[in-house]
Amino acid sequence: MLELQTKTFIVSTDILPEICAAFKKPIVFYLKHKNDRRAFFTTFVILDFQKKELTYVTSYLPENIPLIERHPQSELFQIKLSNTNPHCTLQIEKDKSFLTFVETTPYFFKLNYQKNLMQVYTGDDFDLKPDEIVASFSPTVYKDEDDPAYFYFSSLVVSEETKNKNLYFYRALLDLSKIEKIHTQPAEVRDSPHVIRKIGASLFGSDFLTSRCKNLQTGEIFETNRSYMLYVYKALYKKYCEKNGITYSEQDFQANNRSASFNSFCFSKGKDFLEICKRNSEFSFSPLPGSIFTLNLKTNVRKDVATTFCAPAHFEIDNKTGDIYVSSHNFSNFGKIYFFGPAAIDHFQLKNGELTKLSTFSHPDGYRFTSHKVFSWEGRTYLCTFGQPNRLFFIDTENMRVLFYEDIEEDLLSQQTDIANFINYTPLEAFVIKTIEVSDDGQFIFFMSYDYIYFYSFPERKIVQKIRYTEGTSPDGEIVLADFNKQTTHVNYLF
Repeated sequence: MLELQTKTFIVSTDILPEICAAFKKPIVFYLKHKNDRRAFFTTFVILDFQKKELTYVTSYLPENIPLIERHPQSELFQIKLSNTNPHCTLQIEKDKSFLTFVETTPYFFKLNYQKNLMQVYTGDDFDLKPDEIVASFSPTVYKDEDDPAYFYFSSLVVSEETKNKNLYFYRALLDLSKIEKIHTQPAEVRDSPHVIRKIGASLFGSDFLTSRCKNLQTGEIFETNRSYMLYVYKALYKKYCEKNGITYSEQDFQANNRSASFNSFCFSKGKDFLEICKRNSEFSFSPLPGSIFTLNLKTNVRKDVATTFCAPAHFEIDNKTGDIYVSSHNFSNFGKIYFFGPAAIDHFQLKNGELTKLSTFSHPDGYRFTSHKVFSWEGRTYLCTFGQPNRLFFIDTENMRVLFYEDIEEDLLSQQTDIANFINYTPLEAFVIKTIEVSDDGQFIFFMSYDYIYFYSFPERKIVQKIRYTEGTSPDGEIVLADFNKQTTHVNYLF
């Protein structure tokens, strides 16, 4: 276990009294220092509505950087994808400590901000075989609904000798003083399940980043997006060899598939992977529906259930009915994220341990739906979510139809004739809003842009307040908040 020091300071914020009354629990989100090339040194921000305070806990400190740079396993502490970020926080002790899990990483954090101590857990802290390493931990986890002193999580473990992969599932105390492995199963996935959540007698999970696809000319099905990329580029390399009088070999492909000459050849077929597949019929493909799974904790039987589109991610539950709403993204990562069309939210019902899909929400302008929340207002139940980049949707769960939507700050979609093309090829990060949460009473919607926290009144259908969260300094002036960027896709209540 690696231990690092943190620094904590508090900034007062002036939030409207009616908003403070509606949000009973603090919300945690995350920032990254602009100079942190590893994107590892997270700054945790706690918005406490009752105290009207923003508490900043930063790990990007001069004394921490060399500890990571010189660490014998320093390569572990490097976020390799720009869209990877902390996904989930579970409170251990109120006003004292919590756990934070990060997407696609082989580590997670245990933070005691009362003592300014951050512990970094890796595979070395688990009882693994000598040749096993942890490739990643699940980034979105939940407390046990029957005993909130415990939570469930999983890890993807790889054997360095055989290259075989296994998923390990755990039940642990929040303070990590007890960690029990409850199930093991072979795996062919790239990462640990995106979500692990106990509902009833089963664990629920989703394989977010592993997308199956079908070649439309041959009918061949590929189990992962990576395997399809390999298929396409290997076929292109064979054509490249034929054109240049080179004898194809697997060894040469592995050695030269990134050469400038081969890249130029690929560019003649299309400006990127998606265009290559669209312009060359032998590579045309269709993404196949994804799946979520249930793992019965009594029998260890796993069942997979199809979702509407190829990349299911997050589960939200209606606490009144027990109905489950699953985000079903319609994109895949082929070197970068490509959107194929509008996303969906699937509505499931759980009976006797079996999932049944009841209905689906989708909208021609609704892409991605990164976060979605279930809430009630005046006796009716709704969903809220953001479509890419900044369109806020409200959905009536009774018929799974859009109630209304609103673009935040600027309407970027209405004039587009091809939204998928616009989203795929336009730099939109400055406008993108993904983070969303709802007040306890359903009246206010919390969300974040790259500069502001917003509060949106659902009954009034308007923004009622926005607060800049990267203004000010620590009391000693050493930490300047303008030096930080948002590193948040999801937020959590602390409770």
